[in-house]
Amino acid sequence: MAEAKSAYVYYGPIAQLRPYDRKWANAFCEAIGRVCAKITHAEPFLSHQHPDPQAKYDKLRYVSVLVAVVMHPLWCGGGEIDIAHKNGIPIVLVVNEKEGVVPSLREHANVCDVILFGTMEQVLVDLEQALQCIPPPIVHQPDNGASLAEANQQTGLSH
Repeated sequence: MAEAKSAYVYYGPIAQLRPYDRKWANAFCEAIGRVCAKITHAEPFLSHQHPDPQAKYDKLRYVSVLVAVVMHPLWCGGGEIDIAHKNGIPIVLVVNEKEGVVPSLREHANVCDVILFGTMEQVLVDLEQALQCIPPPIVHQPDNGASLAEANQQTGLSH
């Protein structure tokens, strides 16, 4: 059985926020992480807890979903969204409707849901519903020395 893949939660430059806002943002990200863990059955990666950008980008390549919290148009998570796109990772945007979001983010091919921020409680309910609609990642691992092409052929995924 393949190991469960986790969610990657991106919030933006939390360290640049005022202390009160930073405390709230940390709590919000942790709450989003708990919802992600409930659905994926794996510990989420909370980007604001990891200062090394390269480690963040390396981790992002191996997750099942990117949850990008866009509370300000300038915090769009461009690097994270680009990596998710290149790796076929579904994206759920949580958008501050007062600030708006860059239109190209909403129309991105990997964006499978956009959640408008109302209250924290409502975002968590909407996020849980959105995550349940994303198909689980399928990891094809060769068995007994079979090649990846043979494994895909056996499951009907060959081209």
